[in-house]
Amino acid sequence: MNVALDDARQLLESQLTPLDEQAAMLESELATITDNRNRIRAALTALAGTPEKSKSKNNRPNIDADLLVQLFEQFLADNGPLPLDDLDGLVRSKAKELGYSLAGYGPCKKSALNNPQFSTDAQNRVTLNQPSRGLNVA
Repeated sequence: MNVALDDARQLLESQLTPLDEQAAMLESELATITDNRNRIRAALTALAGTPEKSKSKNNRPNIDADLLVQLFEQFLADNGPLPLDDLDGLVRSKAKELGYSLAGYGPCKKSALNNPQFSTDAQNRVTLNQPSRGLNVA
């Protein structure tokens, strides 16, 4: 009975060897195709001008309310009272220029505008009531 089992094992192993070789070849071919596909997708993304999510999120710190207070103060000190929409556009542009992500901008903006050094009138114009001790924004 051992001879019959050994013969069956050898027969199955002899059939398995070519299958293992073919599987390895196909896995290698699949890896090559996957690499090529990923390169083409990356090229298409670059041509479309859309940044990859992982890169855009990891490279820039999120804006915070303290920085927004400084930016609001800077623009209001330089320009006087401004409509909220204009101030918002200036601050967003400056934050991007400084390398900040605007993730969480809305809640931070609300918090910053609640600072007592700013007031908003009925026409939605923001005024600087009292400058702080100094600006730390480039």
